[in-house]
Amino acid sequence: MTGHRRFEGKKLPVSPLPTNRAYHEKRQVSDTVSRTRKDARGQQGTVIEVVKVGSDAFDMWINHEICQHNAPEAALPELLCIRYGFCGEEYEAILQEIEREGKKVIVL
Repeated sequence: MTGHRRFEGKKLPVSPLPTNRAYHEKRQVSDTVSRTRKDARGQQGTVIEVVKVGSDAFDMWINHEICQHNAPEAALPELLCIRYGFCGEEYEAILQEIEREGKKVIVL
């Protein structure tokens, strides 16, 4: 069986592609989807707090609600770099402050 009986031997309905050229020309880069939460439009005003608990664990709070409790330090790169876009030097600076102060507060 190759397809649904209702459409056998018939062309499937196809919706036309949008051709509104003016719309596509006036779209700005900021209208595109962000790859990380750090620079996403809806994340402005978000507060991320990473608190060290123990020698190799941490708690992570987002907008004063806990999202990670007693998580291993190995999970920190995924949360900060992959989800929020704090990679490279930014990530290293965050780690240094967590080691020095015991916590880091980030306001997006």
